[in-house]
Amino acid sequence: MNDFKHLAEKTEKGEVSIDKLERVSRSLNRQIAYNEIRWLRGGGFEGSVYLLVDGGTYSAAALVAAAVKSQSDCVIIGEETGGGAMGCDGGAFATITLPVTRLELHIPLLWIYAVDKDHNYGYGVTPDIVITTEDKEKYFSQGLNPTIEALKTTIIAADKKAQ
Repeated sequence: MNDFKHLAEKTEKGEVSIDKLERVSRSLNRQIAYNEIRWLRGGGFEGSVYLLVDGGTYSAAALVAAAVKSQSDCVIIGEETGGGAMGCDGGAFATITLPVTRLELHIPLLWIYAVDKDHNYGYGVTPDIVITTEDKEKYFSQGLNPTIEALKTTIIAADKKAQ
């Protein structure tokens, strides 16, 4: 918004053409339809994306995981996220004090919906490659990181498939 104000002031002084101001205004007000596919512009990242998650992935991190999983070819590695794949509550809270016990309840007033094409109600974001407790015990006992080992296996399998 500051860019728009800056351009408006420059336009009043005759330092910027109204045409440029209208182009900026249109770009700021662009709306995207629900579920519209946004293609990368030239020069965008074209490599493989791997996202690491676990049971401690909550809130905005779980929303990002759900969005990445739904909108791109990404391999998610780890454990089911702690935050729900459909979204999370939070943002603003009402605090209510119970009269007898004086306990305070913090009740969320907002719900933030995640981008989730699978409508995964009641669960976190499920990884494409699950690292189990047994995997962790096995690899850690060998002095290896289970996430790195899973990633190596995935990359080798993808390379073989590409050939």
